[in-house]
Amino acid sequence: MAARTAVTQSEYVARRLLANSATGAISALKALAQEYPYQSSDFRPFEAVISFIRDLPPPQPTQSSHSAAMVQALACLGVVERVGVALNPGHPCFEAFLVMMKGEWPFMLAWLTFSLEHSVNFVLTEHIAVPPILTIARFLAKYSPPPAFASPVGGWDATVDLAFRIWSRNVHETKQLEEVTEAMLSFWGKCLDVEGEAKNTVLDHFQEPTTAQSFFKSYAALLMVRSQDTSPQGVLYTFQLQGFYMRLLRHLSRLPNWRNIWRWTIKKGIFKAYTASIFILLSGPVYVDRSMLAGLGNLILLAEKDAEGILSKIVRISLEDLAPLLYECLHTPERDTRNYAARLLLSSDQDARAAQQAIFQHLRRLEAYLPYPCVSRAVAISLQRHFANRPQLPSHMLVKEWSLFRSALTFSALSHTKEEEYYLFACDNLNRSGLRTAVLHQAKIQCLGGHALIAERFSTAPHSAKGRIGILSIDMSALVLLICDRVSGSNYF
Repeated sequence: MAARTAVTQSEYVARRLLANSATGAISALKALAQEYPYQSSDFRPFEAVISFIRDLPPPQPTQSSHSAAMVQALACLGVVERVGVALNPGHPCFEAFLVMMKGEWPFMLAWLTFSLEHSVNFVLTEHIAVPPILTIARFLAKYSPPPAFASPVGGWDATVDLAFRIWSRNVHETKQLEEVTEAMLSFWGKCLDVEGEAKNTVLDHFQEPTTAQSFFKSYAALLMVRSQDTSPQGVLYTFQLQGFYMRLLRHLSRLPNWRNIWRWTIKKGIFKAYTASIFILLSGPVYVDRSMLAGLGNLILLAEKDAEGILSKIVRISLEDLAPLLYECLHTPERDTRNYAARLLLSSDQDARAAQQAIFQHLRRLEAYLPYPCVSRAVAISLQRHFANRPQLPSHMLVKEWSLFRSALTFSALSHTKEEEYYLFACDNLNRSGLRTAVLHQAKIQCLGGHALIAERFSTAPHSAKGRIGILSIDMSALVLLICDRVSGSNYF
């Protein structure tokens, strides 16, 4: 007779917990989730609870029945999550686990949705010590996005819709849970990273006016609130919010409805909130890579995705303090960064130079639109407003690229103010024929000799936009260049 294989203590505990969980009692399911000796190749806990998940939620539950059903469902989902935690993505059993999850996903999704709907005013108990919305958000973010699921049974609509409902519920809570926010951003980010149905479904939701505007409004409010926390952890959280927003806009800018989406972002104040949050980070004790903070400059490229109304978009970006933001990113000094806790996302002098070059690119991109009066006026207004209550550095302390930008802005402002006079003068309509050719020639030499770089940058700046918005309507003749000799002595901005 063959000898019996001895049962280890661990296996004995596992069998006892599995047997107890078959009753469906909350205490037994909780014990299974917390005390079971999970191993990467052991799917028995999954199989033990899946029968309860397959029983769909009651269609018209009473107050007591829906609470009991939700608690049981969350306990079962907690067991499934523990099975997944025990698996390493590189383990041979991981693919088998994903196949099982995909087959049961419609049932899990039904219970996740049911639990979210009936978790309002839910009181935490000894059996459910974690807010249901947090459990739901974690589960959705961890197990549903691609590449785990190429396409869940029933498609992506219901899964993505649940994510937006979780977001909406959380932002309307008296006390928002950061982990829920992070889980939803992770879910959307993973969907956007992989081409396919998941990404398309997420982007479709952002093309729906009510959904998109509600999201942008709540996101703007969240940015303003979270940016007040200037601790290292708070700064990193705010930075993640900013990064996801710019990442989302890059995807949305490729959509046919981009023009309307742009309007919705402006209407709900997210540009203003984004800029305000960056100014808070710049003045805080934690040093963050300036090129990352200056990412708002990328909006110029996104504005050019839609050929109609480019100038109006650039004006809007300018009025939201893009130029002051770039100025501060270039000139705000580092705080004490000897302690790593006070330094984020910047590791070397080489990184610092790369960050500065990225800001220069944003500055040149904006400078290309300065010859257009509506843009230069908007930039001037934003700078005047910014420096109304704070000192500006003296000229000798300014970064060279900013000095050139300021000169181009001054040149633009002067030329717009005098363009009619100079244009008519060039046409000899003001009867000023007494001006000698020698004086004109000398003025041109002074201008080009003293400010050749400024004149060159101004005359060529609009050509980066040529083909989209045309070229300057006023001929920049030698007569217009007469104003150049006033640039060096002016300090308008």
